[in-house]
Amino acid sequence: MCPIEIPPRAEVARPHATTLAETLARTVRERSGDRPYGLLGHSMGATLAFETARALAPLPGPRPLCLVVSACAAPGVAEPGAPHALMGDDELVRAITSIGGVPEELARHPRMLRMHLGTLRWHLDLDRELRARPRTRLDLPLVVYVGAADRQVDHAELSVWREHGTGPFTFRVFEGDHFYLQGAPAEVMTALVDDLGAPAG
Repeated sequence: MCPIEIPPRAEVARPHATTLAETLARTVRERSGDRPYGLLGHSMGATLAFETARALAPLPGPRPLCLVVSACAAPGVAEPGAPHALMGDDELVRAITSIGGVPEELARHPRMLRMHLGTLRWHLDLDRELRARPRTRLDLPLVVYVGAADRQVDHAELSVWREHGTGPFTFRVFEGDHFYLQGAPAEVMTALVDDLGAPAG
């Protein structure tokens, strides 16, 4: 497993969402080499992983074994609470804190938390931009992960992801809320190995 994190807005010029996905695609290609790999994106990272998979298609080299999208509505589907990008600072802080999206230590220091709002808003803008793009179906397996108690996504609407791929479609529900991935539960890791078709161990 090799996590890839986009840099904070303060550290780089703000790229177009498509440019960012193309940059990530080249990074994935460089790091994966000829080895089999898959893509996983959680929450807002899922739409970026989807766009990265599309950017990988014309590049030489192996394709992803699958795309796993976690806790995120499909492109073209409005997420509950999607107007986050239009909220004022105080309202946005309350909304993100209410779903457990802020570390407890940071939540106790509102002034410090507000210092990170620029990066958060950039991520929200990227997500909104990606959702508005014309959609091309991916020719690879699509897998949806979600926490059973996740109130940030409509579980029924998650099946819309099926329309964005031409390969096999899998839907998995795990114990937990929007942040069920924290701690990498064994159940999730087992499912991920299975969905990648990789040997365990």
